[in-house]
Amino acid sequence: SVNYTIDFSIFESQEGDGLQVPYKVKFDTITHINYTFVNNEDHNTTLIGLTGYVIDPDTQETVANLTQGRLNPVLVQPGANISFSQEFKLDIEEGFYYISPVIHAFIDGADQPMGVSVSPKAIDLLPGKMSFFNASFLSIVMTCGIMALSTYRSYQKANVNSGKNKPELKKLAKTAKINKDEWVPKEYKK
Repeated sequence: SVNYTIDFSIFESQEGDGLQVPYKVKFDTITHINYTFVNNEDHNTTLIGLTGYVIDPDTQETVANLTQGRLNPVLVQPGANISFSQEFKLDIEEGFYYISPVIHAFIDGADQPMGVSVSPKAIDLLPGKMSFFNASFLSIVMTCGIMALSTYRSYQKANVNSGKNKPELKKLAKTAKINKDEWVPKEYKK
């Protein structure tokens, strides 16, 4: 067991803390993880690399790997506190995920490096920009176009039918003779 205090945050996310509120990360955009590493051991530790996993919270399966980030060997003396960063870009389906980084380190006196897992934090992967040629967008445009065309055609048919009798009605109106005795009630006739 090792005694390190390791925390991280997403540089580009102004909202969230990864615990109560997930970090907001944009789809297919380079994002930076900022780490703070405190060596609480009583011997030196040399940090040599970074990796990690993106985990689906529903299935608990790894859906992506954080690309391996190499660090120039960084010596962290007992009680020392250092900060460093890692970039990554996610090209997976939008939604909620956990990021679980792993820091690779040599402890003084050890024969081989060890991976130190960092407590995972939640991210909300936001959708990327939608292309005009995206099938979902085109289907919405086509549906609106078809509805507009059918409305226009039904309106045209309604107007065409009412206009066929218009010349006949004008002719009847001109030749009509109005007899006031036919439409005035008896009480008003003199």
